[in-house]
Amino acid sequence: GASQADVACLMVPASTGGFETAIQKGDGTVWCWGLPEPDGSATSSTPVFAVQALGIAGATDIGCGPFSCCAAAGGNAWCWGSEGEGQQGDGTTSTARDTSPDRVVLADGTTPLGGVIGVEGGRSTNCALLNTQQVVCWGHGDDGNLGRGTLSDAANAGAPDVVMGL
Repeated sequence: GASQADVACLMVPASTGGFETAIQKGDGTVWCWGLPEPDGSATSSTPVFAVQALGIAGATDIGCGPFSCCAAAGGNAWCWGSEGEGQQGDGTTSTARDTSPDRVVLADGTTPLGGVIGVEGGRSTNCALLNTQQVVCWGHGDDGNLGRGTLSDAANAGAPDVVMGL
């Protein structure tokens, strides 16, 4: 079973619907349950018991927001959940909710973001700490969430960008 130390994040319900719970176990596996549809409704396929996030082995950190989760594993970042504002970091935006982890890639759409040692989730923005001590973020760009030095990034960033001023 999981000990309290294994629990890494809990995605809390958001006013627009939806939440899930995710844990990182001591063996580096990531487990999730309670994944509702994007509108917040549950379906017969909603996991009501823990299922392993496939494709993630050796996770060293996970971070969640109300709409997506990310894991650091093998020097890369992997994200799943909503991607309507680019928060999966795979270079795309979609109204679909992705239940399988996607590797976060650079702006070229193919090169994996490397050197990841930690991840953190926000409302619709996710960030990673790199082994160079740089922080990169991707996802919702308005309100200065990406750290690009402006409050009105009109375009959401589906690929990571270095936070300025750190």
